[in-house]
Amino acid sequence: MSHIVTVNVEIRDAEAVRSACHRLTLSEPVHGKHRLFSAEVVGLAVELPDWRYPVVCDLSTGQAHYDNYNGHWGGQT
Repeated sequence: MSHIVTVNVEIRDAEAVRSACHRLTLSEPVHGKHRLFSAEVVGLAVELPDWRYPVVCDLSTGQAHYDNYNGHWGGQT
């Protein structure tokens, strides 16, 4: 069984997300519909190194969604 985490944050600025990705040398975030293990979410996806699924920022609600299966699909540190 998958463990999808929803974090209550306020991520509403796409340019701030792009700038953070650039500073951290991550790939350019991509807006659209993205698959997590057992769900689909819409938003700005950020690919993290060695993570199976992206972190998806829903700019309309400010929430970030991700699924790393309690650290099995991506390091939490």
